[in-house]
Amino acid sequence: MSFNGIRVGVEPCGVVADGDAYVAGEMERCEADFAVLAVTHEAEAAVDRGYFLLSEVVVKTSQHAYCVLGRASTWGDSDLLSMELQLAAYVGLKRVLAPELSASINPGIYARTLLALVSNTAGVPVVVHVRASEGAWERWNRVRMLCGHQVRLQVALELGNDACDLPQWRAEPVQLIVLPTSMFMRNNAGYPVLRKDHQAEVKRWMDHAVAYVIRQSEEDEAVSMVDYVRYLRFLAGTLEDPSAAAAASA
Repeated sequence: MSFNGIRVGVEPCGVVADGDAYVAGEMERCEADFAVLAVTHEAEAAVDRGYFLLSEVVVKTSQHAYCVLGRASTWGDSDLLSMELQLAAYVGLKRVLAPELSASINPGIYARTLLALVSNTAGVPVVVHVRASEGAWERWNRVRMLCGHQVRLQVALELGNDACDLPQWRAEPVQLIVLPTSMFMRNNAGYPVLRKDHQAEVKRWMDHAVAYVIRQSEEDEAVSMVDYVRYLRFLAGTLEDPSAAAAASA
């Protein structure tokens, strides 16, 4: 792989009602490769209705579906979740991000709901959002086993201020590394940077073919994410190409 060719996406804070406009505008201004956007917007009435109104659908055409990862609704309504997965497949979204597997959620209930969704909808991979924290891997492992190691389940691992070395996750189907903007600090020039241990952890994932998501925190809602995207590409560019290193030592 090209070490400075990592894929970096952005997830805006707040509501995005028109996903197509966001992709063509703000996402491109951020120099991002993809965006994480809600599948639907204020669509609670769709279950009783049996279908979504066009105004409730965030990404309305397949033109931009290739660069959007859909974020599903909360676990409050499994019927709405099922409809969203069907919509994602219809529009052409490549993946759907499931609600977070937090410590407050029963892994058994989460797994049963997830398995029912994956089994009854088209073949869109479902990415389980997990924050790297104490007990997180055990919760994920429980869900994975209860789902029978379903191959359509993947992981979006969100790093935080306490995350450093996470070796147990590197054997898991991690597709996304999520970095909230609150994890960054500002250097003397005012640009966002990561502290040294976070830099090391981010770099460890760069030879695992994962994509990165810059998740905009509420306190940074008014801040453009372009500098965060550029910083990650800069970090990737500082990695030594192992093939070049091997040739130099031969």
